[in-house]
Amino acid sequence: NQVTHYVVYFAEMLNKSFYSQVELDGDNQSTSDFDTVDRVNTTGGRYLRVYFGNSTVGREELVVPVDFSLVLFWDRLVTFTHILVYTMSSLVEQTTPVAHSIFDTTASVSEVTFVDQDLDIAQIGGEISWIPPDTSDRVISYNIYLTNGVFGSGRSLIGEAVPRGISSIDLRPETELASFSHLIVFTQSKLVEQTTPTGLEVVDAVAYASNTSFLDDDLDLTDIGGILEWDVPFDDSQ
Repeated sequence: NQVTHYVVYFAEMLNKSFYSQVELDGDNQSTSDFDTVDRVNTTGGRYLRVYFGNSTVGREELVVPVDFSLVLFWDRLVTFTHILVYTMSSLVEQTTPVAHSIFDTTASVSEVTFVDQDLDIAQIGGEISWIPPDTSDRVISYNIYLTNGVFGSGRSLIGEAVPRGISSIDLRPETELASFSHLIVFTQSKLVEQTTPTGLEVVDAVAYASNTSFLDDDLDLTDIGGILEWDVPFDDSQ
């Protein structure tokens, strides 16, 4: 067996008669070194490719790090569509790789709902619910946070991770809203929590009776009796 290494590239299939090779500089997708080459894959397609890594024979795997971007800003926007795997001998890398089409899994919840049933100012409580992703086989749980914005910054986890198959939780009454403004739901795979959540802005329901009045018509000491009156809250829907 003359194979000593496997060499892996991320690539975009092109409709051109050439593809360009770009070096990957650590975590930064650098475009500093260009080498125009002309190769054909097993199906006759052409690729713009970016070197990802290599491994020796006997180690037939490479780990793609979490949040690896499929988009590269070059002289135009490049979106990787395939992974190319080449064999390499001590002399040369092969010219015809195996191409694997990339399927980018996405799984976000939709229609997050929450109606505050704690009627005190700056405190919330009630049911949080959501619609699970259409494709949830990669989802193992949901993480629900109070956050300072729609993108999940400055967040505080509510309770524990919610297992797949459950699509609502009860937020305990008298939960302090503090500076939080949103409720956010993240999906979680066995590898990592997603970075683009779904959520909604919190509406803090407040309902106080006002203009309370009572006139005691019982004239005995330490006893009272009469009519107690008040005005209804401005919003008494809860």
